[in-house]
Amino acid sequence: MVLDDATFAKAAKNAVLSALETTGRRCPCGLRLIVTRGTADRFVEEVTHRAAALVIGHPLD
Repeated sequence: MVLDDATFAKAAKNAVLSALETTGRRCPCGLRLIVTRGTADRFVEEVTHRAAALVIGHPLD
């Protein structure tokens, strides 16, 4: 849940970690995000930026 007073960098980092970096192998894996209307655009932009920075490939490379 991301509210108006959230720290966007931290919230986006945790969302990307939960949904993408751990590939769903984590108990608190995020399937849905609840974001207030006032923060949705900014939050989506931050998550998109962080997700685009991920490198796909063998984890030991």
